[in-house]
Amino acid sequence: MPLLRLGTRATNLARTQAELAEACLKKQGHDIEVSYIKTQGDKTQKPLHLVGGKGLFVKDIEQALLEGKIDVAVHALKDMPFDEHPDLIIAAVMPRNSPHDVFIHPHHTPLEKLKVGVSLGTSSLRRQYQLQHLYPHVSVVQIRGSIETRLAKMEKGHVDTLLLAAAGLERLRLTDQITHTFTIDKMVPAAGQGILALQCRAHDNATRSILNAINHRPTFRIAHFERAFLKELQGNCDTPVGGCVSQSDGHTLFYGFLADPCGARSVWIKETFSLSDTPEHKAQQWVTMLQERQQRVSRA
Repeated sequence: MPLLRLGTRATNLARTQAELAEACLKKQGHDIEVSYIKTQGDKTQKPLHLVGGKGLFVKDIEQALLEGKIDVAVHALKDMPFDEHPDLIIAAVMPRNSPHDVFIHPHHTPLEKLKVGVSLGTSSLRRQYQLQHLYPHVSVVQIRGSIETRLAKMEKGHVDTLLLAAAGLERLRLTDQITHTFTIDKMVPAAGQGILALQCRAHDNATRSILNAINHRPTFRIAHFERAFLKELQGNCDTPVGGCVSQSDGHTLFYGFLADPCGARSVWIKETFSLSDTPEHKAQQWVTMLQERQQRVSRA
């Protein structure tokens, strides 16, 4: 079989994620080579919504894909903008890790027992506004960097506590750091959170066929709904938005969150639906529901 070249970010987490894809492809008998690419998002410590959005984590890797330097890009799906390049396609996803957000305290002090003014580090407006709704006494500080960098900043006292995605801690085997895991109804995750996406050139039928063989179809279907919601909303790093599909006790639920850029109009929805529904149609309904709720909040 011909060599399959994978490309991903250069962080420890991205390397670990690429190893998951590599192992899966090797089981299918493919020879793999992995390239690590430092993206523009990795080179800046400024808040993403001020420097071009989360697309900064994928553009350099996508460019390598377009130039034929790699065959497959491995991305965290939540880092991918909804407006995909027309010459590229998400051909497969891996089984979803936890979509939840988590709270980390160095001494595992519960959130409700934190003192007024304690600082909590996050780079996400989505997390910030939902947390401030739940715990208004906590002071949120913008913080960027890899998981290890953020944990080090907490240890050095730059911030008292952290908000992070559970999936990254799971993949790095750092779950012992978790103090509290938020339920999805309390902290709606980002669309695609916890999902690894495998992207290739749209016209590369041979690679598409290889990736299709390892595609986790239940997760792929869920991802379609979440990304359709993000696309309908035209959501990016300037938009504090969350959208997550959850399955429990035989029911499929969609949780949505939307705030204005200042967090003054934060609204949530929860709806039972069927995965046999049309994602684009449901996305229109969910966005309408959220926008109508925001209008009611404005009039109140």
